[in-house]
Amino acid sequence: MKRKYSEYLIQIYVLCDLAVEHFKKQVGQQQSEIGVGMYKEMMSFYAEEKSDLKNLPKKYQTVATLRQLESDLLAFFNESDYVETEPFWKDVASLGLPFRRNDVVGKVLKRGKIRTRAEYDTVIDLIVPYSQEGKITAEDATRLNEMIGKFEELRTH
Repeated sequence: MKRKYSEYLIQIYVLCDLAVEHFKKQVGQQQSEIGVGMYKEMMSFYAEEKSDLKNLPKKYQTVATLRQLESDLLAFFNESDYVETEPFWKDVASLGLPFRRNDVVGKVLKRGKIRTRAEYDTVIDLIVPYSQEGKITAEDATRLNEMIGKFEELRTH
């Protein structure tokens, strides 16, 4: 099914509002200024992305632009162990939004190849923290680094 830009845009707006709502829940429960600051920064990010969409130049008003933004907006909720992750995804489903949780690193490892810029960006962002947290093995990290190299090589030719 082909997505219409206007419908997809509304879904992205709702997604941004939902993310802000979930971060707001955590602000009041934080004991440290660092925690409060982090959640306020995340709320600001989603609010700014929504605002920027309203002023997007005509040439960028495409489904492809929204698809990339969707990947960026959902990265945190796809890859995080954050306390609001599961409630966020339950609300996404209950609102009938077309977004699904996506384990990008797991899919790339299983497939053995990075296919898109969004996957590349996600792997770059997560390889070190996932290695440090034990979410991937040293062997997985080596494989991911090889895939990163291959993806970069293909993009320069």
